[in-house]
Amino acid sequence: MRRRYRQRGRATASIRTDGLPMWLRDPVLRVLNDLQDGAPAAGTLEVRFEPAEGTGRLAMVFVSLSSGGQTVDGFGVGIDGSSRGEDLLVELADRIQTHFADPAAPSTPRPRCPGHNHPMVARLVAGEAWWTCPATGQRVRRIGADGPVPR
Repeated sequence: MRRRYRQRGRATASIRTDGLPMWLRDPVLRVLNDLQDGAPAAGTLEVRFEPAEGTGRLAMVFVSLSSGGQTVDGFGVGIDGSSRGEDLLVELADRIQTHFADPAAPSTPRPRCPGHNHPMVARLVAGEAWWTCPATGQRVRRIGADGPVPR
């Protein structure tokens, strides 16, 4: 599936989620939308999933950025394959944020903390997934609060 999404009225890159399980698709889209934070990745983001093997619970989520048919960046993150809901949102946000950068502006914090020059930090607060300010600990906005909205 290839769709272009917008969140809070802002454009994001085209995101391919072919083969992602339903329980993972929406949280991944919410996190990637938040991390683009009004500055879409230049190209197509492709996300794929490898489930845990055997008795282990570690599963892998791979994100790659392609432009003009060429992969220009990519990474994989391990997640607890049994995580769901708000715990999964925080886990994905934390792990993907560590690697997610715009190759054209790698030092741009994503998502930028309002009024500061650092990125927000994903935290579980009272059972809800929040982007928080690392300096003040203040809750700034819910992770993926508006969710992906098809254009």
